Amino acid sequence: MASKSNKKQAQRNQQVLFETHLVTLIINAISIASMIFLGRPSSKKPYIFFTLIVLSCEYMVEKFGRPRYSIDAATKGKVLISAGEDLKQEGLFELIFDIIYLSWVINILMVIFGTNWVWLLTLSVPGYLIFKFSGLVKSFLNLRKPSSSPQDSSPQQPTKSKRQTKLESRKNKVKTSRY
Repeated sequence: MASKSNKKQAQRNQQVLFETHLVTLIINAISIASMIFLGRPSSKKPYIFFTLIVLSCEYMVEKFGRPRYSIDAATKGKVLISAGEDLKQEGLFELIFDIIYLSWVINILMVIFGTNWVWLLTLSVPGYLIFKFSGLVKSFLNLRKPSSSPQDSSPQQPTKSKRQTKLESRKNKVKTSRY
């Protein structure tokens, strides 16, 4: 039995996958129609190369994000086995969707301008990855760097709550015997 949150995530993932595949299909159909009927751009090699890369990204999203169901013999209905990975989370999926969105923009620009030079915009992807990675490295180095200011030479005592001071005072009380 799947929990309510898994069912919501599965439904959300199915919606995201449907929308992504539909938009990709429409934009690529327009691009192919432009190449066939308008003859622009003249070379189809860059389009094929970069489309294969984007389709591999979509395959990864499909493979890891698609919910899996099985058919229950008793109820003869679908039972959720796995909701798939959350496609709206930060990290790898965010970067993959950025690549997919960038390819949509480049395909539209290719149709508008009729040139393959717009594919040079894909060079922004490694630059963006370097930017993200450098921020990660800087935050890691700031965590590891000890503070070197002279004011911080004496260790600061953390402030204690009233409850902590009360407990400590009870521990420190001298117990008297009743004899």
